[in-house]
Amino acid sequence: MTTIFCSKKLEGFLNNSDPYLEPDYGNKFGNWNAHTFLIERKRFILFTNDRTTYSIVFIDIRKADLKDFDHLFRESLIRQLDNDVRINERQEIELRNSLTDIRLTRTNNNKRVLGTMNEFVHIIKYFVANEGGPAHISAMELGYRINNQLVKAPLEVTSEKYSVPKELMLQLLQKNTSL
Repeated sequence: MTTIFCSKKLEGFLNNSDPYLEPDYGNKFGNWNAHTFLIERKRFILFTNDRTTYSIVFIDIRKADLKDFDHLFRESLIRQLDNDVRINERQEIELRNSLTDIRLTRTNNNKRVLGTMNEFVHIIKYFVANEGGPAHISAMELGYRINNQLVKAPLEVTSEKYSVPKELMLQLLQKNTSL
C-alpha cells in the first residue's frame, strides 16, 4: 500500500476525511506527501516522495479530473520517471505493482519533506513566471526541473549532505528492481 499524506489545503479541496493512517514502512518505494497551491487562479498539486524527494506536479487540476485518482497518479509518475530517468520495463512493472493500492490520508507533518516541498513550490512559481504563466509550461517540464534541483535534506537513502531527487529515485529503483 502506498500512502499519500495530504496537506490541510489539499484535504479540504478533496473533501478527504479519512482518518490518519500510519505510513507503510514496508513500501520499498516510499510514501508521498502532497500539497496544493494556486498560481494565476490555476490549481497545482505537488507530490513528493518521502525517501527521495522526487516529485510530480499536476497543473490546472479540477475535482472532476481526480475521479480516478489512483490511475492519474500512477500514470503521471510513470511518465515523469520515464522522462527523467528512462525506466526499464522491469522497473515499471515493479513500480506499478507497488502502486496498486493508494491511500490518501491526513498530513503526517514530516518536516523534512514539507520543508523541501516549500522550496519546490517557490521554484515552481519562479519557473511558471519566467515561462509566461501556467499555459506556457507543462507538468512534465516542471517535474523535470524540480527533480534536477540540488536539495539539502537528510534522507535515509543517502549519507550525502546535498542530493538530486532524480538521482536518488534512480538509485531506489535500481535497488528494488534488481534481479
